[in-house]
Amino acid sequence: MLEMEQGKAWANSAGFSLLYPYFDRDLVELLLRVRPEDLIAGGRVKTPLRRLVAERLPSVEMPASKIDFTQVAHGILRSGGQMIWQKMKGFSILAELGIVNFDSLDLLMEGYFSGHNNDWVRTWLVLSTEAWLRARSN
Repeated sequence: MLEMEQGKAWANSAGFSLLYPYFDRDLVELLLRVRPEDLIAGGRVKTPLRRLVAERLPSVEMPASKIDFTQVAHGILRSGGQMIWQKMKGFSILAELGIVNFDSLDLLMEGYFSGHNNDWVRTWLVLSTEAWLRARSN
């Protein structure tokens, strides 16, 4: 809850609102009752959502494929993430807890930041998990 409140405060200070529609209890309960074959029909995912939009908002086009944010993620994470990783490098709670081998992790991270691998998801998970652990270790 604290992270959500902090995120909301940050967004408000930047002039926009963060919404979390997928955290709605009623929506989660409904989706847990939907059979998987009803969620994926005709070779397309999110079938109930597509059907609802088509019926209620006929002028809205649902794209056939997802929008790819990979290049945007690389642009932000490679520059900002590398700076954060350099600050974290001297000490890693993940390594101290025995969750990762720091030398192997450092190779993965430096490989991403230098463009030798494109594993932005794992890079983001490491940075955010390490930051989360540090915030709670004081």
